[in-house]
Amino acid sequence: MNQQPSIFVWDGNFITGIDTIDTQHHSLVDLFNELSDAITTGTWGDTSAIDGLITNLIEYAEYHFAEEEGLMREAHLWTTHIEAHLRAHAEFVAQVQALASIRHTLVEHPQSIVEFLIAWLGHHILRMDQTMAGQIHRIACGEPPEQAYIAETEEASRSTKSLLHAIANLYQVVTGLNGHLVSANQQLEQRVTDRTAELDLINDHLRLANQRLTVLAQTDGLLGIANRSHFDLVLVSEWQRAIRSEYPIALLLIDVDHFKEFNDTYGHLAGDDCLKAVAAAISSCVHRPTDFAARYGGDELAVLLIDTDLNGASNVARAICEAVYAKQISQPSSAHRFVTVSIGVTAIVPIPGNKAARLLAAADGALYRAKNEGRNRFVGAQ
Repeated sequence: MNQQPSIFVWDGNFITGIDTIDTQHHSLVDLFNELSDAITTGTWGDTSAIDGLITNLIEYAEYHFAEEEGLMREAHLWTTHIEAHLRAHAEFVAQVQALASIRHTLVEHPQSIVEFLIAWLGHHILRMDQTMAGQIHRIACGEPPEQAYIAETEEASRSTKSLLHAIANLYQVVTGLNGHLVSANQQLEQRVTDRTAELDLINDHLRLANQRLTVLAQTDGLLGIANRSHFDLVLVSEWQRAIRSEYPIALLLIDVDHFKEFNDTYGHLAGDDCLKAVAAAISSCVHRPTDFAARYGGDELAVLLIDTDLNGASNVARAICEAVYAKQISQPSSAHRFVTVSIGVTAIVPIPGNKAARLLAAADGALYRAKNEGRNRFVGAQ
């Protein structure tokens, strides 16, 4: 009997250049192929054998993840990358465990697990680990971790050709397997067509679900605008872009005046409604596609304005103050009678070597002066 070809084809596209990691990746591929062979050769019904293969896979993946995480910390990679990498590791183990727990309901479609593993391993190596390896190399050559992270994140977008080449290899193997099955069953062509349509539908649903998950992960659940973690990523990215393009970047830090007193008077539900109204007022004043509003923390919000000088940013801040006041949200403890906001405004043309923290510090200082000067106003950084 001819031996079935491996479902995952290892080639030079998957090399990271870190010997220990590449060796571990190859071992993962071997485990994936062993599980695939068990499924495609009819061992799927052997509960103890499949459980043993899945357990081995999870245990080795956890060992590999621990090695990678230690390597990233030892090399002092940028925190944002390490946190994303750790989340991806935890999600993989949880997803394999979840698929294993419901595998008895996948009797007709056991390949679903293999398809997931193929897609995950391609993403893990081609995107995350090759990006990690690139950062480690850059840092070893003297680049700061933040700069190495940004450079490799941009470089990752150019790895599409390698990804497509790898996927083409995978589909060639799948096509060969389908041809073998056709010879054993004259009706397989229609079954493959049906299966392809089904997979297309599943993939469409998965793409939509992933899009929704991405939006949810980047959005504040209460206010419907970007959350703090997404703001931090966008700030670093836009700061670097402004350095390259030599244009100003402006930041508004916005604080709801007397918000603690509002909560104490009306309760937290009313406080949530107040924050929603303020967020809506802010959103109504930022119109360009590049304008970016986010919840910075608690009752503090932020607006990032690209290619905007202090005068332009001040105009936006003035509009926000007026829009919030126009909501006429009663606030008896305020001298202004209604809910208002204080805003710190700054605009900087960043130069190489500057950090985005400089923009935050300037806006925070301006916000402090706005509150000291009586609130319900904006103050530009001096």
